Amino acid sequence: QAVITVGNPYGLNWTVTAGIISAVDRSLPTGQGTHLDGLIQTDAPINPGNSGGPLALLNGEVVGLTTIKIENGDGLGFAIPVHLAEAIAQQILQEGSVRHLWLGIQGYAEVIDDNWVRTFDLPADRGIVITAVVPASPADKAGLQVFDMIIAVQGEHVDTIGDVRKRLVGLRPGDELELTVLRGAELFSVPIRLEEMPARRPTRDS
Repeated sequence: QAVITVGNPYGLNWTVTAGIISAVDRSLPTGQGTHLDGLIQTDAPINPGNSGGPLALLNGEVVGLTTIKIENGDGLGFAIPVHLAEAIAQQILQEGSVRHLWLGIQGYAEVIDDNWVRTFDLPADRGIVITAVVPASPADKAGLQVFDMIIAVQGEHVDTIGDVRKRLVGLRPGDELELTVLRGAELFSVPIRLEEMPARRPTRDS
């Protein structure tokens, strides 16, 4: 889809640029041990001063807020989806701050063996293999282990670590999240009690 951005790059007020939506649901590391997930990728030029401006369809519908570009990349800009921005804004209006919840895992998408898909009648053939569990994190307290494979969250299939993070939006510390986990030849549910991300934490978590 064709899109436009509006911003003030390098102080040039009300600059409009155009491009297309190149991809959706991108995930980028921020360099601080966290990730931005569910991003909209666009080749519409984004420069310093554009951040926070609208990414809109040609009919004027705002679909995202421009936020970042890959340094020295040509046409590699990204926007936060508008539904996520709205959820965060609502949280700020109601409570005056934003809660950053976490599970304390790292992982990657992996194809599930066809035998396990048939044996457990799984809804999809992909899951998330856990590669690290942060000590004393909610995931650690719930008993999750390295090499566990997350199949679903709250009964909904997930196949990227970003999918898991998106399930945290709108939840509160103390809420419980149910993960469906495949460990070896056993499929079971793991309840996790959510916590707010500590101010200081290891950089290798998600």
